[in-house]
Amino acid sequence: PNAVFPHLKNLFDPNASHRFFVDGSPVAADANLGTSTSPKWSTVLVGSTGAGGNGYFALDVENPAQPKPLWEAGSDVSGFENLGATLGRASIVRMQSGEWVAIFGNGYNATDNKAHLYIVDLKTGALLRDILLANSADETASGNAPPNGLSTPLAADRNRDGSVDTVYVGDMLGNLWKIDLSAASSSDWPSSLSTPLFKAADSENTTQPIYAKPAAMLRANTTNEVLVFFGTGKFFEKRDAEGNGHDDYTDLSVQTFYGIKDTDSSNLPLTRTNLVAQTIHKAPAPVGYYDAAELRYLSDNPVSYDPGGQSGFYIDLTVEGVKQGERVTSSPILLHDRVIFTTLVPSPPEDGNVCNTGSTHGWLMQVTLTGGQPDNSVFDLNGDGVFDNKDESGSEIVGGVRIKNSGIAFVPSGKGNGDDDDDNRRNDKCFPYGGDKGPVGGGILCTSPGQGRESWQQLKGR
Repeated sequence: PNAVFPHLKNLFDPNASHRFFVDGSPVAADANLGTSTSPKWSTVLVGSTGAGGNGYFALDVENPAQPKPLWEAGSDVSGFENLGATLGRASIVRMQSGEWVAIFGNGYNATDNKAHLYIVDLKTGALLRDILLANSADETASGNAPPNGLSTPLAADRNRDGSVDTVYVGDMLGNLWKIDLSAASSSDWPSSLSTPLFKAADSENTTQPIYAKPAAMLRANTTNEVLVFFGTGKFFEKRDAEGNGHDDYTDLSVQTFYGIKDTDSSNLPLTRTNLVAQTIHKAPAPVGYYDAAELRYLSDNPVSYDPGGQSGFYIDLTVEGVKQGERVTSSPILLHDRVIFTTLVPSPPEDGNVCNTGSTHGWLMQVTLTGGQPDNSVFDLNGDGVFDNKDESGSEIVGGVRIKNSGIAFVPSGKGNGDDDDDNRRNDKCFPYGGDKGPVGGGILCTSPGQGRESWQQLKGR
């Protein structure tokens, strides 16, 4: 992309400082680039510049040895002037008309500091719709809105006909938007929305940014009720040397994990007052490989999604009221009757070295669809291959396990060859999400040693 090219020469400068280039996470899918009567199926990749610039691009990678560029959308391209730092991912989907599109948010620090959802023709990159998402309640007394931007959208097929009809996406001002794209013609899609589905704010009414992509599922035994799950918090802003801006490293604001029911109600937006609170507690006793301080359990307050019941739940990411800056920066996973998500607790390194993650860590959480404590053990904490009451902490079923966010520790060349207890443990165990303890989670995203990339660390120039 054009935002990157002028800086490529710096890669050859030994004294150049670190700069992001094309570090956005790509997405690839099979799509029909022809017509319904004359189909042309290809594998299409849509990537972004990430923190390196303001742009998305698409490649036809049906022949990986000879990828074909399809289009580029950047802030210097007409219609895309309000693309910011594109840290999110696009969705490649088929619409009700049968046409294939890419859907993506405008990112952060855009020119107008507002939230836009872009829908483009997958083959040509032609802009089909720029949907402005502006909640009037976010306007200040002066008429100016605080800086905003959209993250990764979730494209959903609510009526199960194989085509997208709804998009759920969050913004930096705590708005979770629901966008109706069920019309067969793009000219009938909305050009703007002013009322979100949900407004995320803590108990003191401080808005909570929604950075991670939501997850959703159709509620069992219903035709149109959707449960949407998402967390709040972000981790990409750092105060500069002059002390300007927001520092996500030191932010202790209370963030929250939410589960809400979408029933096409007109009484919007929903807020936490419509939801039931679940709480996080310290585990009373060690289990297996884990100390008590590395485990947690949750409340199990009743939540009814039936008519006349509640609209969902929320879990403030504090432990017995203690704030530690815990937040959600990745999309949750839905597995049968459980919601699985990870959290991040940042802690800057004492030596000030940006290549050092300090004591940053996180938690692997498993909760029910109502946000409460699982009914049975979901972690094999003692490594005996069985999920039973031996994996309980006292009389409590463990719902959260502490993990190292940075995965297996980064070790300089010549080290980490199995000459200490930690290395020996790492060489013969399977670690959850790059954790440093014994096997947990029943194989959920758990990679056996030596299979694939088990961990990584981003290295920045000094």
